[in-house]
Amino acid sequence: MIGANRLSVEVHQSSTGSSDTVFGVGLDARVQTSPGIAALPFRNSDNQWIEIANRGASAVDLGGWDFNRGIAFSFPAGTILAPGEHACVARDSALFTAAFPGARLLGEFSGSLSRTSEYILLRDAHRNP
Repeated sequence: MIGANRLSVEVHQSSTGSSDTVFGVGLDARVQTSPGIAALPFRNSDNQWIEIANRGASAVDLGGWDFNRGIAFSFPAGTILAPGEHACVARDSALFTAAFPGARLLGEFSGSLSRTSEYILLRDAHRNP
């Protein structure tokens, strides 16, 4: 909240002769750097995609992995996702690339996402979900 803010802390110890008190605190501040953009009304779009991210510390070879429920897509051999990298599969590569020109697109999936609920299964090369 904008204005005067206060952080109050109270520490209790069971006996005065003990030296085992530990105290830690953190404070996060969020600053608005721009006024933002007014919200756009909801609209249907044919641009459908799924993003996959590698949150691990080492590269992942997605070759042989696939989506086989909800949509169908097989990752080609040698498809590497570096640590921290994101990549997408889209229903229509032209629509996706026009909307997100800098994003990594791995290919087009077949099928369509339902927009209400979907069960999507990603399997590794050994068919483990």
